[in-house]
Amino acid sequence: MPADLHTHSEASSDSSIPILDRIELASERGIDTVGITDHMAVHGWLDGRTQHHDGVTVVSGVEANCTVADGRVDILGLFVDPDTLRARVGATTREGVTVEDGADLDPGTIIEWIHGAGGVAVVAHPSRYDRALGKLMNTLVEAGIDGIETYYPYEKSPPGTPNTPRVEIERIADTHELVRSGGNDCHGPEYVTGTLIGIIELPDCHVDELQQQSQTYR
Repeated sequence: MPADLHTHSEASSDSSIPILDRIELASERGIDTVGITDHMAVHGWLDGRTQHHDGVTVVSGVEANCTVADGRVDILGLFVDPDTLRARVGATTREGVTVEDGADLDPGTIIEWIHGAGGVAVVAHPSRYDRALGKLMNTLVEAGIDGIETYYPYEKSPPGTPNTPRVEIERIADTHELVRSGGNDCHGPEYVTGTLIGIIELPDCHVDELQQQSQTYR
């Protein structure tokens, strides 16, 4: 059955959708598995790597960003232990200043946090980075990245957004033997990309592969 492993709730500063409404919307769109991946935050409602609500499997996750080659890169953590990861992203400080956006963090640190929480680390929306994707992915692979988001509604991205062809992203996944992930990055109807949940569907086989990969870190 279809899944969406990249969505946001009110725990993200740029989303206003309560988490239970997010799960209800997933159910309405025929999504059986939904990942809650808020920005540098693990929603307080999440109490396990997965849990079930109204017939929907909810995957605990996070979207954390870091800096690679002077540019921002977002990394998804999926199937994480919520409490373990909250202790990291909820207490990120540098000299007493909260670093809510992770701007001064390197990918190895983010991936270490995700693995330490028993989760799988996936580079989010790789097509949107305005730099040489092959070189960027080499850096992320060296840092320990597990997967790449190959299913994503790139056609709904704002005008002028970089757009590496999906065939190239698939090639990179094959070259580095990365697990495939996917989601709609839905923030809400008031966000620039609108209510995207249900447009892109991630096949069950990839959900199983991601979950199996995460188990290697427990």
